This record gives sequence, structure tokens and C-alpha cells, in this order.
Amino acid sequence: AEADPTADVEGFDAAAKEKSESLIKSFRDYIETHRVKIEALQIIYSRSYKQRLTESTLKDLEAKLMRERTDWTEDRLWAAFQATMPARGAAECLRLAPFHVGVIVGDIPPLAFEVATQLAVPSVAIGNFTWDWIYEWYREPLRRAPRLLDDIRRGYRQATRALQLPLSGGFDVFPTVTQIPFIARHATRTRADTRQQLGLDARRPVALLSFGGYGLDHLDLASLDCLDDWTIVVTGHTGSSGNTGVGRSKQIHVLPESTFDVGLRYEDVVAAVDVVVTKPGYGIVSECVAHNIAVLYTSRGHFREYELMVAEMPTLLRCRFLDQTALFAGQWRTALEALMQQSVPLGSVATDGARRASDVIQEMHDVGSAPASKSAAN
Repeated sequence: AEADPTADVEGFDAAAKEKSESLIKSFRDYIETHRVKIEALQIIYSRSYKQRLTESTLKDLEAKLMRERTDWTEDRLWAAFQATMPARGAAECLRLAPFHVGVIVGDIPPLAFEVATQLAVPSVAIGNFTWDWIYEWYREPLRRAPRLLDDIRRGYRQATRALQLPLSGGFDVFPTVTQIPFIARHATRTRADTRQQLGLDARRPVALLSFGGYGLDHLDLASLDCLDDWTIVVTGHTGSSGNTGVGRSKQIHVLPESTFDVGLRYEDVVAAVDVVVTKPGYGIVSECVAHNIAVLYTSRGHFREYELMVAEMPTLLRCRFLDQTALFAGQWRTALEALMQQSVPLGSVATDGARRASDVIQEMHDVGSAPASKSAAN
């Protein structure tokens, strides 16, 4: 029989706890020591728009970790992470205690709500999916941490209130749920101003490629069948040296990373185009909803939230599916033309979720800070 990877790190005896904590500490120390030397860690810690995690940088990080310590396997790290959850909660309480916290807001880590309970302050969960809802889809990996879902749900049940965004799943675990509109970034410039600054022809329809750090390295942009009528905009990390076709057509407009150093924001670009070509995710969909921009989307792969999103998107905005064969073959024209002929869904979609969330958080803070509440907590 296959050995249980959690056998020597899980448990309640002091030796097992010490071994788990030692494994986690060694891993964390390595990350801290090498955060300025390994590209993937630089990107994670900087959280810069200019740098995006790519598959190659993540694989490089994985290889370096495996060379450093043979016991840093997924199985052992998962098990040790799970076994040290209570200790991390206690440590977080000690860090927060001096700051007289009035409310804790989490997006959407379960540990945040356990800490709030221990500090006797209210807590607000906010998001469009829960981690137990995501992880329960991956039955085989859950063998590495068999108590993980129960631990996550225990934390979620301690949240005072959950703010549920659209395109969501898994919120039935929370005792009190309030639905709020989209939280979306809004453009700070007019469509005309942005197009003028970027040098985009106001008379031509424009499509923006939005594929994050993974880009479209195998797509020959110059071979797209829509370039007679459409301008294609790509950002610097998408229009990298891995892309063929960049620079071979004047209708392919590459935005260098420096574009976003002079006051222009990504949401300004989204608002200035006619169509966003993307893999659906909450951020880009919310921005397209906020600015009434059509979405031409392709498959995102095996992700539970993908199916939920594509089922609900037609009620929110104009959207159309393009399979990856057509995407990489450059056969976009038919889909783009059909998309532009679609009617906008009836009814307006609110995108002021940030204001609504702020009001709830302020209310919770005021209640948690009131003298009567403090007396009851004590």
C-alpha cells in the first residue's frame, strides 16, 4: 500500500507538531532568503503590473525548490500546512493585538475569521467564490490534506457576515450572507482621450487581448483574418518576443509597459476598446460589465468557476465563445462580426459594489467599536 504522506506530520502530540512547524519554517525561510534572487518570487512580492507570473517562471521556482530540499514535496507541505493552522492563528492574534483592530475583512482566507473570533471583533468575508467550493472539485489532490475542507469551513462559519459578489459559488457555508453588486475598476478617462493618447484610430473597431502573464506565445498576430477592419491591442507582456507577428502589421498596436507609468490605467484601455479577447475571470469580466464592452472568450481549462461564469455572462454583457483551434488559427473575423451584432442584455448591471462593501465594513467596525460591544466581548 502507498504510504500516507501525512502520517509523520499530522497529529496532536508535541513531536508531530514540532516536525510540522520545522518543515514550514524551513520553507518560509528559504522563500524570504531568495525573494530577490528568483524571478517568480520577485513578481509575487512586488505585485507589480509590469511583471506577471508565467508558466516558465513558476516551473523554474518548482525546480529550485526540489533541488534545495527533497522533503519539500507537495504532500508533506500540504500536510504540514494543515497541521500548523492553529499555531498560525495564534501567531496572527499576537501580531494584531497591539493595533486595537475594530473589524477584520478577508478575501477570502478562512484563517482571518478564526482570528477575528479569538480577538472578539466582527469579521467580513468578501469574494465571488470560497476555497472549499473550489478545492472540493479536486478529489485526488485532497488526499494530501484530508481535513482541509473541514478546516476551511470551520473558519468560514465564524465570519460575522459574508458579502457575496456576482458570478459566485460556495457561499452557503456562511451563516449570514449579503449580496452586493460587482466590485469593478472604473476608467478615469474618456474613451476618446484614451484612444488619442494611445494613437488608436477612432474610426476603427479595436480588440484588446487580455490573457495575463501567460500571453499567447504561439499566436501569429499578423495572420489574423480581421486586420483589414480591426485594430488589435496587446500589452507588453503579451506582445513579447515569444509572439510571432508583432511588428509586421501596423494594425497590431503594442502597449509598452511604460504606458502605465504616466497615469493611464488598464481599465482605461478596457473602456476604450470595442471587444476584449480573453479567458474569463472575475476581474476582466467585471471591468467589461462596468464599461459595456463585449467579450470574445476562449476556454480557461479545468476550473470550477469557469463553467459558472460562462453560464451567467450572457445575462450581463455581449459575449461569444471562440474555440482555441480558431483562436490560434487567427480565424477571428466571423466571431467578432457576430459579437458586434449582438444586442446588449436588457437591464442595467450595478458595479458600485466597492461603495456598498465599504458601507457594510464601516457599519461592522462601528458596532464592534461601540462601548457596549466591548463590554460584552470582555
